[in-house]
Amino acid sequence: MIQYSRQTKARPETRKGSILPLTAFFIVILMMITALVVDIGMIAVTSGRLQTAADAAALSAAQTVANEMKYVDGSHHDNYQATECAIKICQLHAGADMHQHLRLLPTDIIYSRSSDRLDSPLNVVQATVRRDDMANGSIPMAFSPVIGIKQTNLERTAKAGFFPAGGIGAGAKILPIAVDATIWTAMRLGNDITNKVLPYDAGEYLHSVTPGKLTSLLKGRQRLLDKLGVPFDLNGNPLMIMDRRCWHPDSQTVTDGPDMLWEGLFLPHQFEQTKLFGSILKPLTRIQYIPGNMVVLNLSSQENWKLGAGLGTLERQIVTGLDFNDVAGVNEMNGKNSEYLSTPFVAQGMYQLPGALEDELRDSIGKPRIIFLYATIPGVLTTVGDLLQFPSKFVIVGWVGGVITDVEFDALVHYVKIQPAPYFDFSLKRATGEESNDFSSGVFAGPHLIE
Repeated sequence: MIQYSRQTKARPETRKGSILPLTAFFIVILMMITALVVDIGMIAVTSGRLQTAADAAALSAAQTVANEMKYVDGSHHDNYQATECAIKICQLHAGADMHQHLRLLPTDIIYSRSSDRLDSPLNVVQATVRRDDMANGSIPMAFSPVIGIKQTNLERTAKAGFFPAGGIGAGAKILPIAVDATIWTAMRLGNDITNKVLPYDAGEYLHSVTPGKLTSLLKGRQRLLDKLGVPFDLNGNPLMIMDRRCWHPDSQTVTDGPDMLWEGLFLPHQFEQTKLFGSILKPLTRIQYIPGNMVVLNLSSQENWKLGAGLGTLERQIVTGLDFNDVAGVNEMNGKNSEYLSTPFVAQGMYQLPGALEDELRDSIGKPRIIFLYATIPGVLTTVGDLLQFPSKFVIVGWVGGVITDVEFDALVHYVKIQPAPYFDFSLKRATGEESNDFSSGVFAGPHLIE
């Protein structure tokens, strides 16, 4: 029997070791994906931290600029304090390498104006926080070096600013009083470069005083300070503008002495009795009428307002500011439907300064508040109602930022001293149009981040 044998030829091992280059290739792809996931994620986290730091730095600088605003001589402020504040705030945020503070370069803080007016403040601040060779170092990569990327640079920028207020809403800290717009304007002009309004200089008078003038002064015929505590000029008229109190914005306190910023003396219609020598039957012959330049306002929903019934509302508004019902009530009276008060509007007021408000007003000394301006009424006394201190309607033509520097309730004549001071709040509505260029009121919305 013949047997056939089949010889099979061995196959060549052509795929031996082919898995190695494939593995190496996919490892590279995997490393690239890992680099994208890890390093890009790290960049995103760092970017968010830098943006948060830039936002905080810009806001803090803008707030410091607003705090430092004063109507003194119109000189340019160097914004040193604002820059220092932004740098310190930036250091409190994460974003730098471990155990390192996040640095903000002074050259990366830029101040500018939102208005075209050259007399407007530098109300916009831009802050740029960076990770590069200039500050904080570049961001080192964890896996990207395998593809040739060892580090990357990153910077984030934020803008913040404060703007003139076009509306006052609930939460705004106000004083429920209105002062004569003409008196306030004169006081502001006196604080400007022109110094158009000059109060009587008592120092020069006392330096050149004669025995005859001194005798007349002591007898009450010529007075610098009334026995009741109201400053008077030598003709017996109330001295409405002066600089005798110094406001410290940082501590929100007031001390004696000038601060190169005039305050106005505001008081309602009152009578005062001058000092007389002679018979006790004569005092009534020397009662003097003092024309008022301020009123207490009814900023609420009460239509038939009586001061006694509204004292609780006045006390609350001095302490906590306006609420929603206050704004709604005033707007309803003026036929408006808005969440904000806007000028002009009409409000009831009385030429009074009740003693029941003394504690609240004294607690407000040194704290910036919004104060309203009423249209000046021609003449000293316009109606019998003013004399009898009945409620009247006043046209509110504006508002200003101010601070109480002194309160007098101990004598017959009641008054408050107020000087300009910047007030800013997030609850205020930003002005639009031409009003957005007028910073003269000292009442600002913000600071806000600018998109």
